[in-house]
Amino acid sequence: SRAVVRSYASEVGLDQEDTLHIFLEKFPSEAEIPKFGKGHRDVVGSLEYWREHRSLIFKCFFFGVVIILAIVYFIL
Repeated sequence: SRAVVRSYASEVGLDQEDTLHIFLEKFPSEAEIPKFGKGHRDVVGSLEYWREHRSLIFKCFFFGVVIILAIVYFIL
């Protein structure tokens, strides 16, 4: 969330550090540094799976859409 606040502040022309300080005052729970646990490994594993199988996933999605469109075309 800190990076998002800094990026947003930069894009709209605000001082990044002042904006971040105000954000952390309003949302103090965001100031805590998260500790990576099992959930982090699950996210990393999901990203690795996505990277390894990206082309297969896109091909299946594309052909699925084509098949659905063909079925709809022949039904109508």
